[in-house]
Amino acid sequence: MRVPNSVLHPLILTGLAAGDPGAQSQPGRREEPERPRLSPEDTDGPIEPRQVRALCAQASQALLQGDYARARDLYRSALEIDEGNRGAYYNLGLSLIKLTAYAEAVDALRSAVQVDSNYALAWYTLGQVYTDRLGKYDLAVMSMRRVVDLRPGEALGHIGLGQAYVAARDFAAAASAYRRAIALDSLDAEAYFGLGVTRETQGEAEVAEDLYLQAVQLDPVHAKAYFRLGGLRRQRGDVAGAKRFLKLFERMRPRAARISRLKSQLLSEPDNAWLHHQLGTLYSKFDLPLHAIRSLQKGLDLHSDFAPGYNNLGNVYFRHGRIEEALAMYEAAIHYDSSYAIAHNNLGSVWLLKQRLDAAQNAFERALQLQPNYAEAQHGLALVYGQRGDRAKERQALERYERMRGD
Repeated sequence: MRVPNSVLHPLILTGLAAGDPGAQSQPGRREEPERPRLSPEDTDGPIEPRQVRALCAQASQALLQGDYARARDLYRSALEIDEGNRGAYYNLGLSLIKLTAYAEAVDALRSAVQVDSNYALAWYTLGQVYTDRLGKYDLAVMSMRRVVDLRPGEALGHIGLGQAYVAARDFAAAASAYRRAIALDSLDAEAYFGLGVTRETQGEAEVAEDLYLQAVQLDPVHAKAYFRLGGLRRQRGDVAGAKRFLKLFERMRPRAARISRLKSQLLSEPDNAWLHHQLGTLYSKFDLPLHAIRSLQKGLDLHSDFAPGYNNLGNVYFRHGRIEEALAMYEAAIHYDSSYAIAHNNLGSVWLLKQRLDAAQNAFERALQLQPNYAEAQHGLALVYGQRGDRAKERQALERYERMRGD
């Protein structure tokens, strides 16, 4: 469902929170969510918890800022005081991975799982290092199997296990792991891609191509799948098809890299609502509504009073014709932050679409009360007057809109 054409301009939805990819933030207003968190460090033990907490906080900040050597040193200082801090060991491992000190990273991660043998996140990261960096595939399989044992209902562990089996050249076991991941989450493009790699390695090119096509259907920015599709088309002599997929690979690679960075952070911080929100807004920017909705909703599940999350989820619903759901999201945003001008403007856009002109006017006027130079809200008010046939007020509102845009 699309917004009706107007003799003026289309409705203007606004409102990615400040800091989001593609943000259109309100002038003079900055939405600040909670600071992103790494793996929580356990600092409630009897040994100088405040000192440990302070060291870990400094280390986490250094890690987020890319100062990996400083983060490493601070985590080590914390662990000299508290040897049983699993989160500090884990984040020390992350720092060492960034420094390409993979053997030391393994030691840190193994210490984390020695402190807590049920620490699935540390087992998963350990399996990744063994698979991708050290070539110790038996240990990779063992680590990923531990993840699956701890979290059998999550697709991620099965995908990690599939990757380890592929590296170990056990393709039957890899295929089984990927199929289990697909059964758990039929929308996970990475599971289809991994199964495609397995089938391609076994010489089943046609089956692999179908799986890669499913992967890009689910995730149109999955650059690696386009690259594989280009290779398969080239092998069978389809030069035009190969060029088309390889062109898509080049186009999508930067987008995929941005998504991959956020996904990597979420592996370390699965309960970080802000990261889920960022990923959702990035998916929305790339026109992946199903992925956007899932990520934004996950962020709201974790942080239920984050008004920009409701607003941005409303924008996704609105752009894809789910108007009643958009209305509910904008109202929720206003419930949690009644001074949120962007949400009032977007609520006005929904009411205007539903021909509820009084409600639309009230919403746009409220947005302008909160932010007097809010051009988009002034434009919405002009649309209301235009639909009522009040040409004088329509012209006045349009003139104010043009002045606001000029400012």
